[in-house]
Amino acid sequence: MTHKTFRVERRVYWGDTDMVTIMNMPRAFDFANAAIEDFYHAVVGIGFLDIICERGLGVPYVHASCDYTARLHGGERFTLDVAIERLGNSSITWEVVAAKLDGTQAFRVTLVSPVIQAESFTPIRIPDDFRAAMAPYVKAG
Repeated sequence: MTHKTFRVERRVYWGDTDMVTIMNMPRAFDFANAAIEDFYHAVVGIGFLDIICERGLGVPYVHASCDYTARLHGGERFTLDVAIERLGNSSITWEVVAAKLDGTQAFRVTLVSPVIQAESFTPIRIPDDFRAAMAPYVKAG
């Protein structure tokens, strides 16, 4: 079964680069986080601020990794594809793949995020509305 992928397009700005205009390594995590927040807004219908303020929940990251495969330069446009590797009982494993516009993969970020009760920081079951919206984006296998 084919899963859906959520795609956003970005540009590497001057402030994202080092002195030779290559994207700074930690920016991959910033771009991935922003793409996941865009996913929450567009797919789940709620942003990070409202998850906390309106629902009393949190979705912090407890694991992060990144594989870099090609350089991105200042001014270059690229896409970020967001998918879910695993939708557990109380955690989400995200996969965010960045690619140059010619299709060359630039980096792949994996982030693990439990859903927690914000006040106590205790894991909770992923809310049914989140799970239903996210299910089409779960990778098979």
